[in-house]
Amino acid sequence: MEKTQVLFVCRGDIYRSAVAERLLVRFVRDAQMMDRIEVRSRGLQGYGGTLPPKYPNLSFYPTEWNAAKDTLEELEILLDDHTATALSSEDVETSDVIIAMSEDVLAELLEAFPGSRQKIRLFGEPGDNVRGVSDPHGRGGCDEHRTTILRIRSGVAAIFRDLVAGLGENEGRTR
Repeated sequence: MEKTQVLFVCRGDIYRSAVAERLLVRFVRDAQMMDRIEVRSRGLQGYGGTLPPKYPNLSFYPTEWNAAKDTLEELEILLDDHTATALSSEDVETSDVIIAMSEDVLAELLEAFPGSRQKIRLFGEPGDNVRGVSDPHGRGGCDEHRTTILRIRSGVAAIFRDLVAGLGENEGRTR
C-alpha cells in the first residue's frame, strides 16, 4: 500500500508549515500510521527563481523565536533541527494533499500548478469562518504567536481526522 503524501506549504517553511508538519507527524506516529501517511513541509521562497529564506529555521529569527519558544516548548514542538526547504515541482507531483497555510500561498500555488488544483487546499478547520493562518513574522508578541501555534494545532488535528476517515473509506473500497 502506498503512503498518503501530505505537504504543508507556507512562505518560507520557517514557521507555520514546519509547525504543522511536526504536529501531524506526531499525530501519525501516535496512531502508529507512519507506514500509511508521510508528511513534509516546504516554502515558496526559493521556488521559481525567488531567493530562499535568509536563515534555515525559526531559531535564527530572534523576535519570532522569543515570542514563540515558550508555546513551542510547552507543546513539545521541536524546530531546532528543522531546515527550511524550497518547494519543487516534484513535491507537488508526488503529494496527494497539499495544504497552503494562507490565502496568498494558496493563490500562488494555484497559479503555479493549475493541473494540481484538485489536491491543493487552504489550511483551516471545516466550518471555520477564518481560513488559513497568517504569518506572524514581524508583528505581535507572545500572545499572537501562541494564538498562531494553537490555531495550527487545532487545524492539524482536523486534518488528521480527515486523513484517517479518508484512509478508512479507501480500505472499504478495496475489499
